[in-house]
Parts: sequence; structure tokens; C-alpha cells
Amino acid sequence: MSLFRVAARAALLVPMLLWAPAVQAGVGDLLVAPTRIILNGSRGTEIILNNIGDDVATYRISVELRRMTPDGMLHDVTDPDAEEQLAQSMIVYAPRRVTLAPREPQTIRISARAPKDLPDGEYRVHLLFRAVPPPSPVEAPKDVKGIAFALTPFTA
Repeated sequence: MSLFRVAARAALLVPMLLWAPAVQAGVGDLLVAPTRIILNGSRGTEIILNNIGDDVATYRISVELRRMTPDGMLHDVTDPDAEEQLAQSMIVYAPRRVTLAPREPQTIRISARAPKDLPDGEYRVHLLFRAVPPPSPVEAPKDVKGIAFALTPFTA
């Protein structure tokens, strides 16, 4: 979990989530640090990603909304309320996609831009680090005249 303080008493909570398909480096191959970040609204900070695996790995970084139930479980938000939409709109980060060689670190710059009249409170979003499968070599069909496409889907 990462905590962003975006105003005097308003906070934006950003836990880090990892997801990786079986064809790519596993979740254990990406190290994310730190796990808690506090922003005061005037400065950003950095998250360090490190590929601790033995293969080149590509990750997409996105912001997602999840709600915590009273028993501590997180559920995807399909109908964000105004506070959740505001929290999502405050997060600014770059880059959004990284390709890391083995043992290679990458810095992700992150900040929160709070509106001037932000009410006190806690605002939550989640950063998701999703492994992107490597491109697979495709042989061009021999009997095609014109343009041919090969699509490789992967679940989001």
C-alpha cells in the first residue's frame, strides 16, 4: 500500500497491485518499492520497479479503483462515485509502460494534483502493474495475397 497525502488532512491511498499472465515473468519477478508514499501536494516522489527475474519483462502501469469491504476484501469498482473519480483524476505518473532487462531498475515518477478546494478526507486508488506478454514470432502465410494480420490477445 502507498499513502499519498495531498492536502493538510486529505490523503490519497495507492496500494500497488501486481498481475502477470503465465506466459510472462511471474508476479515474484517484479519488485516494487516503496510500499507507502506520502505526498504533501507540492512535491512528487518516485517508485522504483526492479526486474529480479532472469528474462526481459514489460509491464503496463495503470490506475484502478477498488473498494474495501468491512472484512478487508477489495472489489473492483464498476460505478465510481464522485470521490473515487476525483481520487483517480488527481494521480499523475510516468512512464506508463516499462521494459526491464534482468536485474534492471526503473523509476516511476508519481504525484497527486489536488484541486484547491479539496475537502478533507481519504481518497483511494490502486496502481496496477500488469505484465505484457512478449511478442511471439509469426510466420507470414504463404498463400495470402495482400495484407495479413496475426492477433495475440491477453486478458486485462
